[in-house]
Amino acid sequence: MSLRDVARLALATAAWRGLGSDRAGRMLIEGLGAEDEGTQVAAGMLIERAGGRDLVRQAIQRGEQLPIALTLLGDLGRAEDRPLLRSFLDHAEPEVARAAESALALMAARGIRDDEADG
Repeated sequence: MSLRDVARLALATAAWRGLGSDRAGRMLIEGLGAEDEGTQVAAGMLIERAGGRDLVRQAIQRGEQLPIALTLLGDLGRAEDRPLLRSFLDHAEPEVARAAESALALMAARGIRDDEADG
């Protein structure tokens, strides 16, 4: 991962958080699908630290970067996100279905259940 990639993602995070820029949010989501694993990890960490749960949910609903976005939602998610994750368990792409299963398992390990109101 280059310094340029890090700077671009950091600026996108600031613009998304500070200005609510949809374009900047999309840049972060695109970073999740970068060829370079370091860029993927950096994008995920920045989204997580910026409180990007809603950004990740929107990406999932648009079908963007599904495996990694589903996994990230497992880390960021709340009880009300479990139905969205479950909707991908029978996905045609095995990698997507596995990511949804892993995300649900992660949420369960964190003690997040369907019957829980997580505010």
